[in-house]
Amino acid sequence: IGTEKFYKDVKSKIDSLKELGYFFLYEKTTNAEHNKTLEHKIRKIIGSPLPRNSSYKKMIDSLYPKIQYKTKLIDQPSYFELGLNLANSSRTDRDYKDIINYYENKYGEIKLTDCDFKTSIYEKYTLCREENKIPKKQSDDALIDFRNTFVANTIKKSERKNIAIIYGKAHMEGIIKNLSE
Repeated sequence: IGTEKFYKDVKSKIDSLKELGYFFLYEKTTNAEHNKTLEHKIRKIIGSPLPRNSSYKKMIDSLYPKIQYKTKLIDQPSYFELGLNLANSSRTDRDYKDIINYYENKYGEIKLTDCDFKTSIYEKYTLCREENKIPKKQSDDALIDFRNTFVANTIKKSERKNIAIIYGKAHMEGIIKNLSE
């Protein structure tokens, strides 16, 4: 989520880079298999609800209904609305299944409990105990580091000379580190 002004600035930068011939790699995890177990497992790794209909603003508003923001926040516009299309961009991210497989191969199987299934993936855990939580270091490894490596490797293998990356701030330091290695 961000301000309207922020996303206008993003679109302006995308338009400028398109004029210079840049190709865009963008962030977007998906549940390509539409598998409910994968949704519960990714929710457990994230440690918070998944956004309903990809609306982070609605999710945050429902989790923290009493927060008053100084400026109006909006959901990120679609990549199409920001000026991207199949000719000038590519989703360069991992699916839920890839993230979960990485996590389970490295840290062991994510065991889901009745509590996981009784709590909607769109709601805060209210029934589950704290010991059921995945440690932040492991979560960050699967959600951030694993995906950063994927983006960096995609860039390294690319024959394109002008690439722009549209990923969240939490990823940039890791992507740059991977590229410099």
